[in-house]
Amino acid sequence: MNKKSYIWHILWAALALLLAGGVLCAILWFSRYHERIEQEIKEAEIQERSNQLKNDLLRLQKRTVTIQIDNGSSNVSTEEFSMTDFQEKYFYCCSDGTEIPASDVISDETDVMPASPNGVSNVASSRAGITLRMKDDDTLSFSIRCEASEDAVESILNDLTEKYTIPVQNARINAKLKVRAAKDGQALNPADIKSELTKYLNESSAESLTVTWKTTPVKPEWNAADLKKVHFFISRFTTHFVNTGSRSYNIALAAKRINGICLLPGESVSFEKAFYDDSDGKSYQKANAIFKGKIVQAEGGGICQVSSTAYITCLKAGILPTERHPHSLPVSYVPLGLDAAISVGNKDLVVKNTLDAPILFRAKASGGTLTVEIISAKNALKGRSYVPRAKQLSAKSARSYLDVYQNGKRIKVISLGKDTYD
Repeated sequence: MNKKSYIWHILWAALALLLAGGVLCAILWFSRYHERIEQEIKEAEIQERSNQLKNDLLRLQKRTVTIQIDNGSSNVSTEEFSMTDFQEKYFYCCSDGTEIPASDVISDETDVMPASPNGVSNVASSRAGITLRMKDDDTLSFSIRCEASEDAVESILNDLTEKYTIPVQNARINAKLKVRAAKDGQALNPADIKSELTKYLNESSAESLTVTWKTTPVKPEWNAADLKKVHFFISRFTTHFVNTGSRSYNIALAAKRINGICLLPGESVSFEKAFYDDSDGKSYQKANAIFKGKIVQAEGGGICQVSSTAYITCLKAGILPTERHPHSLPVSYVPLGLDAAISVGNKDLVVKNTLDAPILFRAKASGGTLTVEIISAKNALKGRSYVPRAKQLSAKSARSYLDVYQNGKRIKVISLGKDTYD
């Protein structure tokens, strides 16, 4: 090979090397470019998935619940609530079983969050944390779980129930035997809607909810026709007092405050509450009263004569009080063992109507005479009569009884207990 040919071979070899190097560089550059493009595509996909989660969450947060209250009339009331009212919470659920609490306000700001169950530290906001998880493993998928506060749901339903419930009014009768007509009521049953509402709030449906909640009519148990039958005296008892001074005034005021009390079967009355219902604008005066075994001056002194008279009247109707207390000292206006003391916050006379018919208390104090009577239906006592009596055991103790008669024959004796006085 001549020198010239040798040089050409060297030049061709160098050129080949340059071409090979260029091709290699081109291949490396293209490979890196392709990887960068793939990475950008992956990041774009991840961003798109993250944005989709954001939009899904925003749609869930913007849901509303509209509850229509249908009471059977032409007017339907409407109540609207937001997810905030139900204290709705949201969670990003990962396909690997972990959950990340979603922020109430969507933000990319850094926010320290607890580690997930698989040990991954969520050191960014919800969306940023999800983005990191997707970059680490792009096979992961996310969904949104909703969870309403049970207490918030319960509170809203209770408020609606209270707002749209109309109490039924039974017929009543007053001391002048005038009857007040009954009125229908309406009721709402929270259980009718709670299940449906809770199911919706805990689902991931982006649609708002509108439900209709119908009221249930409530009919009165006692109507005017029933109360018009209340016009027979079934028991009466009378005591006497000195018709002068503040004690006489107190007795008259207490009698007036229980005059006209109507109890339907099963209803109760507290004589303490009735005596101290000052809606009439009047006040008791100071008079002699028994307190802890001593005679003292107290506002309302004398009202115990009214409660004691009413106690015996109830016994004569076969009604045993659910609460009754004797005085600490003997009293003169009723037999020992048949008195009923009233002491604010301490002693009360509570009477429950145990008859099958309504009863009406009538009381009047005038000219030194106090009379309490009970009016009811004609057959309220079912042919029975009741006679209270007390057996004095000593100067300061007595045992009382209630004799039950049927057709003039005593058929039963009820022991009312033993009372001891200071």
